[in-house]
Order: sequence, then C-alpha cells, then structure tokens
Amino acid sequence: MPITAKQKGRATQQRRKQPPADEEVWKAAFKRLDKRGRGAIAIGDLGEALRRAKFVLSEEEVQDYAKDADPDASGTVELPNFLTVAARAKAETLSPEQWAQALDEAFLTFDKVEAGRLKAEDLQGWLTQLGEPLEAKEVAQMLRGLVDENGMVVYQDLVKRLAKL
Repeated sequence: MPITAKQKGRATQQRRKQPPADEEVWKAAFKRLDKRGRGAIAIGDLGEALRRAKFVLSEEEVQDYAKDADPDASGTVELPNFLTVAARAKAETLSPEQWAQALDEAFLTFDKVEAGRLKAEDLQGWLTQLGEPLEAKEVAQMLRGLVDENGMVVYQDLVKRLAKL
C-alpha cells in the first residue's frame, strides 16, 4: 500500500531525528550498491540495500517499501527516497536484537522439553514449509556445522548465526 502524505511527513521527520550513525549506516549500505556513484540503485536492489542497512525484512515487506522508494515507477531508487524508507523501516520493524529475541522465543515454542536443542530434521521441515518458506538448499547452508552427532541443533547457535546475516 502506498505511503500517505501524513506517513511520508512522519517518516521524513523521523529521518531528520535519526542519530547521524543510523543515517551513515544507511548511506554506506546504499553506496555499496550504487557502483556508478549516480545516487541511485535499481529497484531490484532495494531488499539487499535494506538488509545491508541491518533491517530484517520479508520479501513482502521489501515490496511494500519498494512502492515508496520508487514513487514514479522509474525502476530506480534515489538516495533521499532510500533514506526515507529506511527511517520508516526503523520505525516499523524489529531491530536485529529484537528479531533475534523473537526468533529465540519462536524456537522455544517448538522445544517441548526446554533443552535448548531441536532436531535438525524438524527445523528443516518448519523452515521449508511454514511462514515465508525457505529453499531446502538455503536451510542446509544455514544449518551447516550446527548439527551435532545426534542430529540436534542448539537453536541459540542458529539464532546467533542468523543475527549476523
């Protein structure tokens, strides 16, 4: 859904109130993808830019932000629009720390005996079938090195690994 004038004004005000460190991180994430230094990136790079700016977003959320990042549907996102979208994302999404805590709590609901471990096979099933499903190859890569000799994963280790992405 497109951003309303009131929301855009609020996002712009939020952007103005951001600590310089936030805006610098956002600019650096944008500039890594703006290889030609034009002050614009392809709309298809918006998700990567937001993730490099430390936002944890679903593809659906990225698509929602894309409408605001490229209001004239030119196929490009200019830096000022990106900064406005980043300010909105910060206001609307969990921080990486909050996201890691929520993920840990979600895994705890599957951990019936509260042992801090889950069967790798069960994790693979959940991650490829529930919510925004992942590809089996992605899940295998995510779990690589975390599965013990009994086929179990200490989910806190998985949360730490995912929080670094």
